[in-house]
Amino acid sequence: EIRIAAKNGDAVDLEVRSVPLGAAGANGGALAIARDVTARNQAQRAAGHFEFLFSKLPMPVWVFDLETLRFLEVNEAAVERYGYTRAEFMAMSIADLRPPGDSPRFLAYLEELAPEGHGCAGHWRHLAKGGRIFDAEVFWRRVEYDGRKAIVSTIQDITERKVLEEQLRQAHKLEAVGRLAGGIAHDFN
Repeated sequence: EIRIAAKNGDAVDLEVRSVPLGAAGANGGALAIARDVTARNQAQRAAGHFEFLFSKLPMPVWVFDLETLRFLEVNEAAVERYGYTRAEFMAMSIADLRPPGDSPRFLAYLEELAPEGHGCAGHWRHLAKGGRIFDAEVFWRRVEYDGRKAIVSTIQDITERKVLEEQLRQAHKLEAVGRLAGGIAHDFN
């Protein structure tokens, strides 16, 4: 492969093949055939960039087949958060990440998805390797992946956020009780 400048100044990638012409040892020239591979190389670079970005996202992301519910792709953050290897993920379905009793609600949700859509799937409980259950907020989009109808999902662990929200609710309740007690004490005064 070589890169040349086209007449308009654009860079063009060429794949060149050549064979010598004439008898052995004679200087008869060469026959060369060049094929423009610029688009192919750009697609390969774009795929490489996509693969790099997908694998390096800080939040778990996966793609699963909408018919079989089997994982088609997962990123490194999903492997780290859930504790499964990539190979283990590829042997699982999305239903395997549901705690016992949560699967019927999830399967019903999947049946209600708009044919063309995206959105927030809401809050779910997810099951990591080893049995750890955590709260997750899931965002999804329908996609076509390798000719299959699929869902790409981004997952955010919201366990800590839910704990903090509950602590804030308790603080508000205590504040309200304090104001009520203060008002009653003021009335008795």
